[in-house]
Amino acid sequence: PTNVLVGQADLAVAVQRTVVPALDTTVWLTGRAKNTSAYTLLPGQASVFLGQDFLGRASVDLVQPGAELTLHLGADPFVEVERTRTEDMEKGPGFLSSQASKLEGWRIHVKNHGAPTQAKDGAVEVIVREVLPRPRDERIEVEISKAEPKVSTDERWKQDREEKGIQTWVLRVPKNGAADIRWEYTIGYPKDARVVRE
Repeated sequence: PTNVLVGQADLAVAVQRTVVPALDTTVWLTGRAKNTSAYTLLPGQASVFLGQDFLGRASVDLVQPGAELTLHLGADPFVEVERTRTEDMEKGPGFLSSQASKLEGWRIHVKNHGAPTQAKDGAVEVIVREVLPRPRDERIEVEISKAEPKVSTDERWKQDREEKGIQTWVLRVPKNGAADIRWEYTIGYPKDARVVRE
């Protein structure tokens, strides 16, 4: 058997780090690229590098010229996330009010232990996603009462935000440093009702 080099091409890969801390505090690495070569990429394994840094191996399906591909690179061991409850309080109805409320607050603490990046200052961007509860009863109101930094209003997150209640932050975390997200939401409901989370 003989291996013959048919062609070679470098593809620009945009690296993305994503975490959904309510489900799992692991930060997942994905790479997005476009097949800018003249060749069809055959199914197989690819080694992915960010500059000189090896990010991992990824499976590649058949990719035609001009088509986009997503590379799933596994967990990023250089970025650590902690999620801590900061508020959990119920309030009864006020004077002449028929509404009770519940306040929940969270702190998401993200540390960058020198993750590979193209940024000159070594900072990385981490996409943090949290779900705002969506009531099935129109008498129940849920709203974000505090978010620091503010939730991203970027168009690419709009559908998830409106249809699924998924809130998204793009958090910049300095090299060998940390950054926080602090957010709270309030659930308003009739005083004689009982709110059950599913």
